[in-house]
Amino acid sequence: MKKALPDGALNAEMEHHLAGEDAGNKRNGYGRKTVTTEPSRIELSMPRDRQATFDKQRIARHQRRIPGFDDKIVSMYARGRSTREIVGHLREFYSIAGSPDLISAVTAAVLEEVIAW
Repeated sequence: MKKALPDGALNAEMEHHLAGEDAGNKRNGYGRKTVTTEPSRIELSMPRDRQATFDKQRIARHQRRIPGFDDKIVSMYARGRSTREIVGHLREFYSIAGSPDLISAVTAAVLEEVIAW
């Protein structure tokens, strides 16, 4: 579950990114990145695009720690926070810029994993 949430969210970020790009840019496989979460270390599959214009917002290029980030997004969504409120929270506390559309895509991708879990 700890791996499925960030992987699903990163893939949703990539889909959102590619929807706003020109038609020539496509997925280009995955890279690996090991990050430390609160209880353990996990290896994530980091999506790449052909033109290398995808800038991950959830996990920065050299970031190695994710202190409860997924839990916070799922918790805010489960408590009925709107996507705009979640965007404001992420901007204020984590300095992460995002759009309500991006948050919707991320929560939709993560929600399937949460329900399955």
